Amino acid sequence: MGLFHMSWATPIQLAAILAILVLQIGPSSLAGVGFILMLLPLQIAAMGLMFSLRMKVVSWTDKRTRKTQEVLQGVKLLKLFGWEEAFLSIIDRFRVKELNLLHKALVVLAASLALANSFPLLGSVIAFVTYSAMGHGAGNPEAVFTSLSLFNLLGLPLLILPIALGSIADARSGIQRLEKVFEAEVVEEQDEIFVDSTLDASIRVTKSSWVWEPNNADDGDQEKKPDNPIADLSIDDQKNPTHPNPANVTSSFRLTDIEMDIKRGSLTAIVGPIASGKSSLIQALIGEMQQISGSPPSFGGQVSYCPQNAWIQNDTIRDNIIFGSEMDEKRYQAVIHAACLQADLDMLPQGDMTLIGEKGINLSGGQKQRINIARSIYFISDIILFDDPLSAVDAHVAKHVFEHAIRGSNYTAGHSGIGNQTKILVTHALHLLPKVDEIICMNDGKIQERGTFDELLAAGGTFCALYRDFAGGQHQQNDTANQTPEKAETEISTKSPTEKDHNQSLDDRVDHIPKNEPSGKIEGDDDLNQMQQEERVTGSVPWSVYKHLFTAGNGKWLGPLLVISVVFEQSAVVLSSYWLVWWQNAKLQISQATYMGVYASLGIFQTLSGFAMGAVGVTIGFYASKNLHHGALKAITRAPLAFFDTTPLGRIMNRLSKDVDSIDNKLNDSMRMVLTTLSQVIGAIILIGITSRYFLLAMAGVTAGCWLLASFYRPSARDIQRLNNLLRSKLYAQFTESLNGITTIKAYGMKAKSIVKHCRLLDHETRAYYLTAVNQQWLGIRLEGFGSILVFIVAIISVAQAGSINPSQIGLILTYVQTISQSLSWLVRQIAEVENSLNSVERVLWYQKNVPQEAAALLPDTDPDATWPSGGSIQFDSIVMSYRPGLPQVLKGLSIDVGAGEKIGVVGRTGAGKSSLMLALFRTTELESGSIKIDGVNIREIGLDRLRRSISIIPQDAILFEGTIRTNLDPFDEYDDQSLWDALSRSGLNQKNASLGETKEKYGLDSVIEDEGVNLSVGERNLVSLARALVKNSKIIVLDEATASVDFETDAKIQETIRKEFGEKTLLCIAHRLRTVINYDKIVVMDGGRAVEIGTPLALYDQETGIFRNMCESSSITRQDIVSSRGAHPLAGDT
Repeated sequence: MGLFHMSWATPIQLAAILAILVLQIGPSSLAGVGFILMLLPLQIAAMGLMFSLRMKVVSWTDKRTRKTQEVLQGVKLLKLFGWEEAFLSIIDRFRVKELNLLHKALVVLAASLALANSFPLLGSVIAFVTYSAMGHGAGNPEAVFTSLSLFNLLGLPLLILPIALGSIADARSGIQRLEKVFEAEVVEEQDEIFVDSTLDASIRVTKSSWVWEPNNADDGDQEKKPDNPIADLSIDDQKNPTHPNPANVTSSFRLTDIEMDIKRGSLTAIVGPIASGKSSLIQALIGEMQQISGSPPSFGGQVSYCPQNAWIQNDTIRDNIIFGSEMDEKRYQAVIHAACLQADLDMLPQGDMTLIGEKGINLSGGQKQRINIARSIYFISDIILFDDPLSAVDAHVAKHVFEHAIRGSNYTAGHSGIGNQTKILVTHALHLLPKVDEIICMNDGKIQERGTFDELLAAGGTFCALYRDFAGGQHQQNDTANQTPEKAETEISTKSPTEKDHNQSLDDRVDHIPKNEPSGKIEGDDDLNQMQQEERVTGSVPWSVYKHLFTAGNGKWLGPLLVISVVFEQSAVVLSSYWLVWWQNAKLQISQATYMGVYASLGIFQTLSGFAMGAVGVTIGFYASKNLHHGALKAITRAPLAFFDTTPLGRIMNRLSKDVDSIDNKLNDSMRMVLTTLSQVIGAIILIGITSRYFLLAMAGVTAGCWLLASFYRPSARDIQRLNNLLRSKLYAQFTESLNGITTIKAYGMKAKSIVKHCRLLDHETRAYYLTAVNQQWLGIRLEGFGSILVFIVAIISVAQAGSINPSQIGLILTYVQTISQSLSWLVRQIAEVENSLNSVERVLWYQKNVPQEAAALLPDTDPDATWPSGGSIQFDSIVMSYRPGLPQVLKGLSIDVGAGEKIGVVGRTGAGKSSLMLALFRTTELESGSIKIDGVNIREIGLDRLRRSISIIPQDAILFEGTIRTNLDPFDEYDDQSLWDALSRSGLNQKNASLGETKEKYGLDSVIEDEGVNLSVGERNLVSLARALVKNSKIIVLDEATASVDFETDAKIQETIRKEFGEKTLLCIAHRLRTVINYDKIVVMDGGRAVEIGTPLALYDQETGIFRNMCESSSITRQDIVSSRGAHPLAGDT
């Protein structure tokens, strides 16, 4: 909006110049100005078209950036599935659509600028032709060249006017987008929740209903369905399904007629099958759902909240826990013990002052969740809402956390009030329910039952069915449903893991493969505890950046065309001016009509050449933008996971959004203006130089002064721009982090503090921008001064040489020296702007050239044929691995033989190297020595994409992409509908539960999935992840505790699906719930990067001093449980 004032100043200038022109050449001037005014509607129409195109560009830019962010957030899954190139192709196609529209808009702008640049000449042609036709001949030099000078004065304002109007169009588009945000419906805020300290209950809800997405008649014209990128790119994702499409996912989930009174100081559990509304009830209580009936919930005190997906700030562990509260050392230490964090802190180099990277990249999923729990119980509150916090931690850690943090033992109750609050716990761990005060059983958004454990079992309803399914999975030979609470209670060890075994208090730092978790975590390494600092280049922009920009824009072929068009345009300018002099002096023996015709033709030729120059320049910019973005994005997607672990997403998105936008628009405009203005200055200098060499001396002096000013200005402008870019990255990173944790921030009443922090970062970034604007004004004032000096010197020289130069030539010189005065000032500014904008090119190129890269995606010479792997055997042969050179080894000479079709459970204590083994299999970190062979083929000799697409993984944290269930199962249309439906049904996602009254399938292939799958429950997302593996049908399947976030009934179904569907597959399963692997063929117990125990579950259990035996006892697993799990088909080694 820096040129906004030109939109109203230009009409004033036009009026003033018109008045003076009338005084100089009379009514003839009205013809010239009238002609310009007649062309203005064309300019207005062009601006209207450009605005329309800009709106479409913005829409596609939003789609591209949203898809890019989604891809980067799920980059780990993309790498493990070998999908980087395919998703890169999707983003590239978004980018091409965006750039095609932008190219059209810029071509329209080029035509508008060419016309505006020709206004002075075309206006003067019409005026002088009219003047001559009225019988004045060529006129006197004083009037003609004064008028020509006045027409030329219109050049720069009319040149800038389209740019100013374009900026206004962009600003209007931005304002309209902001208005959509401001006008969006807002649900009840946390700070509006009613707190009544005199309430006789902790929480009271009376006949209330909530909905996630209320239907609003006023929004009928708005698209309810999220953008489907596959559909947007004209890929046929709406094939005729072979099954009828059931209810769509976008049907708003409702909580209906919720009524509850929670007693003060009580512990209430919320249970139910997946997608029954458990987490939604917590969200409704904290104000995240839209209430459609009933009164708002009443709270008897302050609320704290522990979300299901841990939100971690890029800050120290201590600051994540205290979260803006005052530091109370006694309370803090009690919280650390209750959350089972002390042993973790002891192993970190800086203890609780260790800096956690974005989204907790330094920590395992269990550690992040326990920090989440610690935050909720440290916060001074009367009510704590726990949304399934135990699914991410090992069983023995879960027992400790439940006893000390959630239930509240005598130990913690005596420390600063911990254990005295009212607590609501969403959980799938039904074995804990005998110890809670009350149970609420949910199904289909309603409270089906509520009461104590004994009351609900005796009722024989929904809860009893759930618990019997759970008990059957826990003890297949025992009637656990009839087990007394006292007996169940004895299964829950109240002994702290720290008291039993120091190591057992920890979740494995490399025990998961969740979204955005680092590929490796090495305790004691400071570098892995901090985010990488953003690079800050100093000094002038190197010529290599100009070279890369020229090459990316196909300058080798388009550059000569650009030069030719510039030469033609300026030739027309010089010839038209001298033609006017010759006309004045009647130098050529031709008719007045010929003079007029040639003069008019030169004006038209200048316009056409100017348009050609602009169109070629825009095309160069199109290719440069396209290739630079593709190169940077490709380098980023091929970067190792460690890069994403240490680079904030906001920083990457700043490069791929704001910097790319600067290349698309700002750089393009600045370079076009430099080219146009430079050609004008050169043409004017040539004209003046032909007349007299003394004028060149004056020009040389003033040009030298301008250059000195520019040399003084450019370094400061360049560095301020770089500082602005860095500060903007910090702003984007903080904003992204806050959006990810917005629910937690509001639930804790920290919204105001978060806004203050954001405003402070915004102020810092705005200061740098303000310095840029002030710096430009400083330069502008001084350049205008040099321009005035130049005009004065040339006027003196003209007077001194009055006898040797004819009046026409003097008029020509004075006319063009004013053009030089204006243009030189503008040229210096635009050169500086080009260099500033090249900072964005520099930053995008840095990612393209300096981001470390993984091994080759494909190796055509060594990749095996399409049938590989046909068996699925795996040999880990003396493998040694560390996450970086110089860091401790995490795998130390590990050797394991996995037969084709074997089911292997991988277990071990903290830091044992379980996930390191899996990551080595996917080559996210390369081995130092040793080898891994699949069906006898060394995986180091296989391209990464070929390897990863041949293995399937079901991660703990399922990552879904915006689109439909179809596009999430089969993003590239490789399978038919029948295969997708079969996978959907076999995964259990659409399995009907008659005991719970379910009569129809819930999802169809075209059911909409929102960003990150937020409209599905966590358990349902895991089932979609299982369906992916079923569709892929690989010979080797890796499971990373894929059932941690589902209820035990669904867990049992998934385990049954795994046994049935993957019967002939090779399975490697990282196990946190030992019960999921005690029926596997072999167990591998890892410790210290080595396989210390390998054998059948029974054989290892019978080793009384073994690690596996100890782990089973900690999880209350008996020998009979293992025998029962083996069923009627024991292995040969079982006894």
